[in-house]
Formats: sequence, structure tokens, C-alpha cells
Amino acid sequence: MNRCITCLILALSALAAAEPAPIPCRIAYLAKLHYAPVIIGLADGLFAKAGIEATPVLVGPGSGILTAEALATGAADAAAMGDGPAIISSTRDPLPVLLGAYVAAERQHRLVARPGITIASPADLVGKRVAVMQGSSTYAGLMLLFKKHSIAAASVTVVNLNPKDMAAALQSSQADVAAASDPIPDLILRKIPGSSAAGDLAGLGTDYPYCLLTSRRWAVTNPDGCRRLREALTVACTVITTEPERAVRLIAAATKDSESDTRRWMDLCQWSLRSPEQTLPSLLPLAQAMADAGALARPARLADASLPPASR
Repeated sequence: MNRCITCLILALSALAAAEPAPIPCRIAYLAKLHYAPVIIGLADGLFAKAGIEATPVLVGPGSGILTAEALATGAADAAAMGDGPAIISSTRDPLPVLLGAYVAAERQHRLVARPGITIASPADLVGKRVAVMQGSSTYAGLMLLFKKHSIAAASVTVVNLNPKDMAAALQSSQADVAAASDPIPDLILRKIPGSSAAGDLAGLGTDYPYCLLTSRRWAVTNPDGCRRLREALTVACTVITTEPERAVRLIAAATKDSESDTRRWMDLCQWSLRSPEQTLPSLLPLAQAMADAGALARPARLADASLPPASR
């Protein structure tokens, strides 16, 4: 009997040894719909199933520049963020690792004008005060809009504001136009009678991907960690596309938006995990526009950030 027990213990020990140990990872994100795969990954235990011991690092309210700061300061090991913050992250040392993009939505960034202001074309932005969170994905798109329509950045007054403060800025005439991603434009239009939709940032050669990045130290220390994170996000994107109503309920509960609004906004997005190589064509035009506008302290190194840690 003792021999049987010993054999059983040895067998169980062998099985335990064969099971990969979970990799700890602090993941920064915001409670906004464009972070849905991270929210679902945490809610459904998908990170754990992929072998990641995930610790949520919820930041905000605000934009993805806040998750980028969490990654840069060492408060997080991985961070979800829009294209603008990802581009800014690629200018920093140590260079982070770009794992790819999990969602794209070309019409997610929209402009709203306060009562009394008419924006019929991008040229009407000249001389106006535009509220936008500097360093955000919307900010990057705005720079690309200026570039396409030959609008000098200095001819528009950029008012650096957190999206949550934009409605008040329009009401007090601190700003003439607000530029933000869903759901902020709809919320402003509902809150301020007489405000008007003033166009979007579509048709500029990018689909504004939201990306997942890790610190290089974490990626080097955990060689299999990047694959596991991608695996979890791939499954989370599949949940969104195959169980849309359950996904809507999960995201609405996290963001505190209505399910009807959440459903409409999520339907505007394309949810699938793209490789770094597939993501770069959408990031590079934005990076160039930001550089041309003087919005980057150093050149973006997106191609280098896309390389596996061992290649650096």
C-alpha cells in the first residue's frame, strides 16, 4: 500500500511539474469599451487559463496615456493603450515590447462643437480652441487630420483636457470644439443642447488600433509571457465576436454605460488580435504626423518595439 501511495505521489508530482507555472503580470487598462478584451479576460479568467497570474491595474478616468505612464513608471508590466500612447511609449527608454493590436475602429474619434460654433470642414478648425487630451489616440488622429488638410498646428489652439472635463469646457466656452473617442462625443451631445457633431477622424489612412505593450524587462524575464498574453487576448476577442450579448453585459457593467450604447459602440469596432507586423501600417502614419507637429520628444521606434526581446 505504501508503495502504491508513493507511486501516486510521484505521478502527481510529475504532472504538477509538467504544468507551466503561472507568470505574474500587472496589467494596466481603463474601464472603457476599447479595453474590452482586457476586461473580459479578467472577468472570464482567460489570463489565468493562459498561464498568466494577472493583477488588474485600473487607471483613469482619462485616456490610454495613463496606462502608458503606468508601464513607463514600473507600476504595470503590461498595458493596453491606443495608438497615440503606444507611439509615445516607443520613444522611451527602455523600449517596451509591442505585442500587437486587439481592436480597430476608424470612426471612434469624433469632434463636437459647442453651441454657436459651426464646423463644416476641417479648415473651420483654424482659429478655434480644440479640447483634446494630449498624447491620446484622438490627439494623434487630430495631428494626422491637420497634416492631410495642410493645417498648421499653431493655427489651432489645443486645450489639453481630460475627456471627462470636455463638456464643462464647452459649456463655459473654454473650448470651441471637443475631440474625443466614444463614448464622450455622444455624452456631450446629450448633455449640451445646441451642441453639434463636427465630423470625425476617419479616412486618414489608419484604423486607430488599440495595442498591448509590455515592459522589456518583463518580456525578457518571462520568455513565454508574451505568447500567453496574446493567447488570452485572442480568446477574449473571440468571446466578443461569438457571444456579443454577454460581452456587452460585461463591458457595460465595467464602464457603467448603458447596454444599448455599449452595443452600438462595440459594433463599430473590429475585434481580433493582430500581430505587430500587421499593426505597424496603421501606427506609422500617425507617428509621422505627431513628429511633424512636434508632438514627440524623440523619434518613434515602432519597428524596434515590434521585434522579439531576444532580437534586441
